[in-house]
Amino acid sequence: MSGEKREKVVLCVSDKDKLTQPLLDLAGGELLKGKEVHLLHIFKQEVYAYEFSPFVWPDDKIFEELKLNLQSRLDNLLAKIVPDENERKVAKAKIYLHSSPKQKIVDYLTEHDADMVVVVTRGKHGFAGLFTSSTAEHLMKFSPCHVLILRDEMKSFKESK
Repeated sequence: MSGEKREKVVLCVSDKDKLTQPLLDLAGGELLKGKEVHLLHIFKQEVYAYEFSPFVWPDDKIFEELKLNLQSRLDNLLAKIVPDENERKVAKAKIYLHSSPKQKIVDYLTEHDADMVVVVTRGKHGFAGLFTSSTAEHLMKFSPCHVLILRDEMKSFKESK
């Protein structure tokens, strides 16, 4: 299988545990079997305008610290999602900093010729979702490959009342 082109599946990883669980549920399943799996996390870089100069957060130094802290978490997550050691040799865990994480995901998918992207959504509705455009929605419109949208741990209708 070394010279054979594998399908690439990119899993978008959040820093919120409840948005990671649905990705863990894919472990060992047919969706990822024999595929090149990429875990992708994008930190959003914010630029604030002050009187004398702009303030950027996180700056390069802070981003390196954040990246170091998150890399071991992604490596552990990758070991759970891709339990086969041979399959894990072709898997990747990438962390980036970008002003538009949604656009960076689309760029990554294009650059790596991905076959599918998997994203977990919180599914905000009404007023809570009015002012934000979800990553899942953005990927549905602009992704160069298939998009699989998973829901986070959903509460039953009775629990939400």
